[in-house]
Amino acid sequence: MQLEVVRLGTLLDGAPFYANSIVLRRHAPHRHHDYVEVMAITAGEGEHAIISGGRVVERSPMTPGQLYLFRPRDVHSFEATTESGLGIINVAMPVSVWQRFASLTGLDPSWSRSSRPPMVTFEPGSPLVMGPLESAVERFHSGQASMLDLLRFWGDIIPLLLPAPRQDQPGFGAPTWLLAGVDAMLEEENLREGVPRLLQLAYVSPAHLSRVTRQYFGMTPTDLVANLRIRHATMLLSTSLDSVSRIAERCGFSSPSYFSNCFRRATLMSPREYRSRLLGGYFGTPRQPPPELTSGR
Repeated sequence: MQLEVVRLGTLLDGAPFYANSIVLRRHAPHRHHDYVEVMAITAGEGEHAIISGGRVVERSPMTPGQLYLFRPRDVHSFEATTESGLGIINVAMPVSVWQRFASLTGLDPSWSRSSRPPMVTFEPGSPLVMGPLESAVERFHSGQASMLDLLRFWGDIIPLLLPAPRQDQPGFGAPTWLLAGVDAMLEEENLREGVPRLLQLAYVSPAHLSRVTRQYFGMTPTDLVANLRIRHATMLLSTSLDSVSRIAERCGFSSPSYFSNCFRRATLMSPREYRSRLLGGYFGTPRQPPPELTSGR
């Protein structure tokens, strides 16, 4: 089974997201490489196949009124089962941007852990769903799409698709200055500098930062930064082909061995084991780049 690795690349053309409305006949087995995609089925019928280890493990019908969130880890294919094809609207965004949004808003992490891509159903033609999707397509094709448009899209669509943040979730209700600081720390240049950089971003005293992080996150600033580094490392292990040493460097760990020790304490597995379990079933040897093939659309 040949696998296409789809990259967002030049489709963005400087925009913060990509959006389109198309009729799909067939999309060969593929994996999203560097982006997260929201897709709505608007017309026709089709079949969605989930692939693992190079074989189809599940098939399900695709019908109007389905809203999906496809993640970089998902390997799948689509095929229309009606002559008119499968009408879809899709909005795709870089995984790094999505990760910052998910972290800042405290989305339930089940969206990234489930074996199947998150999916909900809606009344076909519902303005609650179609309005934000069509607006995103219009803004993208106008050449004026902005991050504000993406934020509006998230604000309208994500509550329909994913569970709301729980009030007992770390960070819920934290002051704006702390949430903004944590958000900025997801930038690698800030993450590498650690707690001193978080203090600069928060613009508060070390004692006040310590009190507030303990209150809203249940941990010290040092532990909070370590948590952010591990979280960023899991994203890089699953969405990049960088070596473990390079990922340790990008996340601000002092050495690959220290990174491996911290990662094992947090996840109960080494970085290499984590990557192997996540990607090994898709490509066989996760450190080998997957093949680049032409689109099956």
